[in-house]
Amino acid sequence: MIEKLQRFGGAMMVPVMLMPFAGIMIGLSTIFINPDVIGSIANENTIWYKFWYMMYQGG
Repeated sequence: MIEKLQRFGGAMMVPVMLMPFAGIMIGLSTIFINPDVIGSIANENTIWYKFWYMMYQGG
């Protein structure tokens, strides 16, 4: 019984650790695609913007 509970607990750790990572990625992406914060490198037609926008959508 203990082994089953440990296995269940291990399976529950993945979503618990994934949610903060997704939140951090969304936060960083929001900052990095904002031209007021980053500057002209964050314009919509740059590779920088496209990369961080993809990360934002993935989060």
